[in-house]
Amino acid sequence: KTVITNTAYLQVGAYSLSNIPSLENVTFGTTSNNYKMHVCHNAFENDTSLKIVNLGNALHEIEEKAFLNCSSLETIELSEKVEKLGPEIFKGCTSLTTIVYKNTKARWEMIEKDNDWLGLSHGVQVKCVDATINVE
Repeated sequence: KTVITNTAYLQVGAYSLSNIPSLENVTFGTTSNNYKMHVCHNAFENDTSLKIVNLGNALHEIEEKAFLNCSSLETIELSEKVEKLGPEIFKGCTSLTTIVYKNTKARWEMIEKDNDWLGLSHGVQVKCVDATINVE
């Protein structure tokens, strides 16, 4: 039900953690190195019980539809190092309400985001260290 790793991965491969209906929580470790973690397209697709994801402190990029149809996903934590968010990352994540971003609102606004990066018909709150942003 839970995947916790103290290892900082460089990549979560395409479809690598997809179609695991019992997966509820995912936590990736932290690193003091300059690793850049990359979540590939459809990495968590159809993990319908997944509720909480913490991608550690090395996250650099999330590709398209990484969390496609994770209908129970409520909260995701993104590292302060995120630089790029691909299209429709959260398409089908009907329970998503909160994105925790471990950096400032100004830095959030600098992240390269695809036009439809959220991929949702409802809005979410992005909780930065200094502000909360409502994203539609």
